[in-house]
Amino acid sequence: MSMTDTGSHSVTGDACALAEDFAQGRSDPVQALDKALQQAARADHVFISMSIERARREAEASAARWQQG
Repeated sequence: MSMTDTGSHSVTGDACALAEDFAQGRSDPVQALDKALQQAARADHVFISMSIERARREAEASAARWQQG
């Protein structure tokens, strides 16, 4: 099953909807992070600082756990 880069709820949905997308393979934590970072980039000067490297490491680890079941 392939994942789309537009999970049905990614970022804009609630945590339960995101978890459902992850479980169904429609999205994963890395894709959700990428969408969140894109939205943050469009929100000029809203965030003072972000820990992007840490967020990416944690999203990748989470994606691996979802793939393992």
